[in-house]
Amino acid sequence: MSIITGFHAIEEVLRVAKGTDVNEITLFYSRMGPRTKKIINLATSQHVTVKKTDDATLNSMVAGLGQGAEDHRGVVLQANVSSNSLREKIALDEFLKNVGDKSIVLLLNDITDPHNVGAIFRSAAQFGCDLVIRTEKNSPKDSEVVARTSAGAINHLKIATVPNLNAAITKLKEAGFWVYGADMNGEIARKTKFPPKTAIVLGSEGSGIARLVKKNCDAFVSIGTTEAIDSLNVSVAAGIILQEVFFQIKEA
Repeated sequence: MSIITGFHAIEEVLRVAKGTDVNEITLFYSRMGPRTKKIINLATSQHVTVKKTDDATLNSMVAGLGQGAEDHRGVVLQANVSSNSLREKIALDEFLKNVGDKSIVLLLNDITDPHNVGAIFRSAAQFGCDLVIRTEKNSPKDSEVVARTSAGAINHLKIATVPNLNAAITKLKEAGFWVYGADMNGEIARKTKFPPKTAIVLGSEGSGIARLVKKNCDAFVSIGTTEAIDSLNVSVAAGIILQEVFFQIKEA
C-alpha cells in the first residue's frame, strides 16, 4: 500500500489513474479549500473514491513517511498498488507537450542501487527537477527501499520510465533541451553556464554513463574536488550538480 501526500504529487497520480487502477485508489480529505476542491473534482472525474475524514485519521495514515511527506495539508491519497506503478505512467511525450521555458530534467543511466536512487530522488525534489527519467531495465526493483531512502521526496516528483534512454535524449533535444553528462573529466559545474532547458545524465555506480548515451550528450560536467579520492558517490554528485543547475535556472 502507498500513501501519497502533497497537492502536486496527488494531482499527478490522479491524472494518470486509468482503468482498473481507480479501484485501488481512495482520496481522503479533512477540510475543504480551493486546492482541495480542485483535487476532489479531479478524483471524481477519474472515478476515484473520495472520503471525508478528520486530521487525526490523516495524521495516522502519514505517520512514518518522513519529513515533508507527513505534512498532508488535509489531503491524502491511499493506493493499494505501488505509487511507482502509477507514477511511471507519466509519459515523456505528455511532459514535453507542456514543458515551460525553464526546466530541469534528470536522467538515470543504469543506476541500480535503490539507496542511491532514493537519495537522488530526494535531491531532485529539493532542487526543482521537473522530471526524472529512468529505464525499464537496470532500475531498482525494490521500490519500497527507494521510497524510504527518498524520505518522502518521491511523492513530489514526476517520474517517467522509458524503454530506451537514447530515444528519450533525442526527444529532449528536439524540445530544446541541452543534455549534459556527469563525468569526472567534464567542465566544473560551477563554471558551466546552463541553458534554461537543461537535462543531466547520471551514470551507473560502477561504469558511469554508457558509451552510446555518452555519445548523445552535448557536453559534460564534473565537480571540483581535491584529489584525495577518485570520485564521489553518484547520489552525492547528483545533489551538488543539481544545486548549481537549480540556482542558475530557477533562482537566477
